[in-house]
Amino acid sequence: MGDLWHKALQHIQMAQSHIVLRRLDALLRQLGADINDTVKTNLFNVEPGNTQDWAAPALARGSYYTEPGPAATGLSLKTMRPEGVMIINDVIAMRATNGERLPRSHVWPDNHWDWTVHLPYRHGIRCGDLIFLGGQVPLNPDASVAHKGDLVAQTNMSMEYIRRVLAEMNLDFKHVLRLNTFYATGGALDTDERIWKDNLHARFAHFEPPGPATTGIPMPYLAYEDMNIEIDIIAMV
Repeated sequence: MGDLWHKALQHIQMAQSHIVLRRLDALLRQLGADINDTVKTNLFNVEPGNTQDWAAPALARGSYYTEPGPAATGLSLKTMRPEGVMIINDVIAMRATNGERLPRSHVWPDNHWDWTVHLPYRHGIRCGDLIFLGGQVPLNPDASVAHKGDLVAQTNMSMEYIRRVLAEMNLDFKHVLRLNTFYATGGALDTDERIWKDNLHARFAHFEPPGPATTGIPMPYLAYEDMNIEIDIIAMV
């Protein structure tokens, strides 16, 4: 029953992924652009937070992008509304005012973390004056989770990855405009105020006042078991 459930979940995820990506491309074409003008993609999908279930649908979605693709953040949820919906995908896309495709640059620092399957996304992308980073997470280069059970250490590792991506573009934390943090702690943040405060300090210590706008969102779990935080940013030159 377990294997059948996983296969059925993947089948629905892949079918809905194709529908959503085709619609995104069609909507962008109405605006004189297309899916490959995407600089940032944000995915919210219903899956239990393990590679076994998200890999195949992720590959299906990635097939719509020409490499090097956009920066990406993917988040796992237990359920969505209306019932039966298993994927919500929004994108930020950019074209010049004259309708031409904008040049952009991508970065992938050496010894950076990678997914367990090959996807077209890049850790950092610059288009014009704007910089988008995909969700940075406490994974080792072999995609194994680091610092299991230590939210502060995972936060510091994710922030270090952000620093490295920015540095590849000759930028630093003072260029950051927006910081989004998604954390999953199995309820620990609800019961231990110290963990919550230490996590905040671990992020905010990288910024001088006034810092960026920031949003923190609790999640039931993230894409990898024992991974407790994902952070993405928007920066500007």
